[in-house]
Amino acid sequence: MHRRWSTPTGWAWPSSSPTSSATWVRTPTWARVYLPQQDLIRHGLSRQQFLSGRAGLEEQPAFRALMAEQAARARDAYREAFAALPEVDRNRQRPGLIMAAICVALLDEIERSGYAVLNQRIALTPLRKFWLACRTRATGRPPRLVT
Repeated sequence: MHRRWSTPTGWAWPSSSPTSSATWVRTPTWARVYLPQQDLIRHGLSRQQFLSGRAGLEEQPAFRALMAEQAARARDAYREAFAALPEVDRNRQRPGLIMAAICVALLDEIERSGYAVLNQRIALTPLRKFWLACRTRATGRPPRLVT
């Protein structure tokens, strides 16, 4: 059971897992923001700053540091998953590898934008997604993680 907090600009739920202290936020202008409370606190940010849609949040060094940390965490998770995938299972896991290739490319674009994710939608074109899917299907290899 989730407890819901209403706000003038959106709503948020605490994570239902007792071992996780992440906050999931949804507002009218953003799809979803799901960030660990500990990380927000460590960077001097609060859930309220996201909910209020405070102008200039993306330009704050604390916000950019938080986003860089989240991107690094995502890349580490992909590296661990790819390392754990046995060679014999790669053919059966191609749909997952295709999704991973698309997600890694999207993460690259988010980083390239300077983490400008609060006021604009960053997406890949359908043609680029198709190209990533074809390349990954043909090679059967996970995407390269540069950083």
